[in-house]
Amino acid sequence: MPQASALNFIGLYDPERKLLTIVQFTMPRSPHRYLGQTPADVYADVVRIRNNGPDNPEARGRFVEIQSASPAALLRPKGRMQHFHRTIHLEGSERHLSDITKKIFGASLKEITAMLP
Repeated sequence: MPQASALNFIGLYDPERKLLTIVQFTMPRSPHRYLGQTPADVYADVVRIRNNGPDNPEARGRFVEIQSASPAALLRPKGRMQHFHRTIHLEGSERHLSDITKKIFGASLKEITAMLP
């Protein structure tokens, strides 16, 4: 997900396990360069998600990997930059988790899952 489309948080919901995962990370407000897969990819993704689930025949177990990236920075000697990434797993009833998604993402679990394929 490129910076222009991203917020500083993302969520995933597993209806089978009734598990809500929220990832929060720092992201600058103004556009910055992010390192991509190639040197030409200067405005790369802020957030990357890799699903290694049942549809992947090469999977070594079922998992979803969420990575947040910090902007590329040319730091002077002894310079510093901070990037925070926090992962929160919440398990509970759909009603309680839906209250949380409504407050954070502006949509209930029913609305979110209705938009999934």
